[in-house]
Amino acid sequence: MWEGRPLAAFLTRRFFNDDPLGFYRFYREVLLKETQPTPIHRALAQSGALIITENIDGLHRKAGSPTIELFGNVDELYCPDCQSRYPSYLVLEGLPLCSACYQLLNPGLVLEGDPVPMFKVASCLMARAREVLIIGSTLDMAPMSYLPILARSFGARITVFTHSLTQVLTYLADLKGEPQPSPTSSEVKV
Repeated sequence: MWEGRPLAAFLTRRFFNDDPLGFYRFYREVLLKETQPTPIHRALAQSGALIITENIDGLHRKAGSPTIELFGNVDELYCPDCQSRYPSYLVLEGLPLCSACYQLLNPGLVLEGDPVPMFKVASCLMARAREVLIIGSTLDMAPMSYLPILARSFGARITVFTHSLTQVLTYLADLKGEPQPSPTSSEVKV
């Protein structure tokens, strides 16, 4: 929640277009938090497994995992005209503008109402996967919810660790479990 509204209300193309000052204030105050990878992120990185994530925090990438960030990340901005890329700290200085063409920069996130350009890549990879590990997500929103269904249809084994098993995940999962609270790095094995 931010200003009494759910965070999802601010992560829309409409809000960005209607109120870029408000959007980037939200971006600064809520999304640009200094975070570090957890022992789980580091253990997954050590496994060498490809991570397809719906998270926008960039922590899998920062931990060293090969990562497909389906919805982008908060670490960069881009110019919608010339496609130049910029670090997200520019939002700390006010409205971020492209230094080449002076256009308002877009967040490096997929906002509600935007296409999800990495979905095709993720779909192709899931169709070839032999094993899929789902950690912490209910996958209750499209397009992520389709990916394990696709993997299963091509014969992948599905393992799910989440506190909230949806009906679809219950049906798909070969193995189910609940994540344990706050493991130390020595306790995490993938």
